[in-house]
Amino acid sequence: MNGTIHAALSTALGAGLLTFGVATRAYADEGYLPPNSRACTDQVRSDRGAFIYGRFMSDDPPTRRLFYSETPDGEAVELAPGDPPPEGVFFFRACVTSTDSAPAGYTFFVLPNAGATDFAFDIGSHTAELEPGGKACGGFGQDQDGRFGESNVAILWTVNTFDGDLNPLGETSPVTADSVNDVITLAGDARYFSICATNTSDGRATLDFDVVQN
Repeated sequence: MNGTIHAALSTALGAGLLTFGVATRAYADEGYLPPNSRACTDQVRSDRGAFIYGRFMSDDPPTRRLFYSETPDGEAVELAPGDPPPEGVFFFRACVTSTDSAPAGYTFFVLPNAGATDFAFDIGSHTAELEPGGKACGGFGQDQDGRFGESNVAILWTVNTFDGDLNPLGETSPVTADSVNDVITLAGDARYFSICATNTSDGRATLDFDVVQN
């Protein structure tokens, strides 16, 4: 099942990015969650709430949850499905959690609801808790932007690269360590990248990462 999910996700990520255009920013998170793993997007700011848009692949559907807080580092409160968003400007983050019985592939966004007038993207870090073999990708950078990541165990850090039309070109810049902080130099047809973290350790990895705009 792992190979099927990974192959399908390559197509799903490209399609998801193109759905939202090929402007200078895109906001998809994608990856593979072994059982009992979790991944969360970075945050968007919105005065009209936010929603989760994505594709999830599993024999046992993963749990999708939307959280909001008053500040980027504030206490997160879950917004239950069907509940109206809180009034005012808040910060929203989406999370996906696999069940304890089945792995899950995912490609998803958190986006402001229609009608939002005070909104912003790409706030804070992407986070994940991955069992061995899990992978989480997110962020969106251009040539000479920075890659920052931290983990409680040594894992494999890479970047997914894309051409100017957001067609995937493959992974580059591998580093195996419990942290990474470098500048990504793109070559050839590559114009954009996202950060990927793969848990190559024997234990559970708790991690966060973000693209640093230069």
